[in-house]
Amino acid sequence: IVASGGNNPSDGVKIWDFETGKCDLVLKTDNYEVVTMQYLDDFPLLVVCSSDSMIRFWGMRHSVYKGACVALLPNDLPPTARVLSGDSPETSSANDEPYVGASPVPTPTASSPRARRMSRRRRNSSMGAGNPLPMAAD
Repeated sequence: IVASGGNNPSDGVKIWDFETGKCDLVLKTDNYEVVTMQYLDDFPLLVVCSSDSMIRFWGMRHSVYKGACVALLPNDLPPTARVLSGDSPETSSANDEPYVGASPVPTPTASSPRARRMSRRRRNSSMGAGNPLPMAAD
C-alpha cells in the first residue's frame, strides 16, 4: 500500500493500491492534520500522528478492522522529556531541525544506514505537490 495525507483535514488519509494506482480507502481526518505516518506490516496497521496530539492506529486491508481506528493514544511528552536540536544536545539553534527525547540522541554520520534512510525519505518527500508526508509502502 501507499498512504498519503497532509495539512487539509477534509482530504483524510488516502490508502492507495500500489499495483493499480487507485484509491482503495479514505480514513476520515475531519478535525486534525496529519503530521506523520508509519505502516506496521506485521499487524497490519497504519499509525498516524496528528496535529491534535493524538496517535491513531488504523486497520488496513487483509484485516477484519480495515478502515477502523482500533486505538487512540495521547501523544503527550513526559515532564522529563526535552526538545533538543543540532549535532550536540548542549547547542541549540532556531535553524536546526529539532528532535524529541528523554535523553540526547546522537546525530547519525553521513555514512550510517540511518542517515542514508533519512536522506532517502527527505528526497522522496520533496517529490510531488504540496506538503507531502513520508509514505508507507507494502
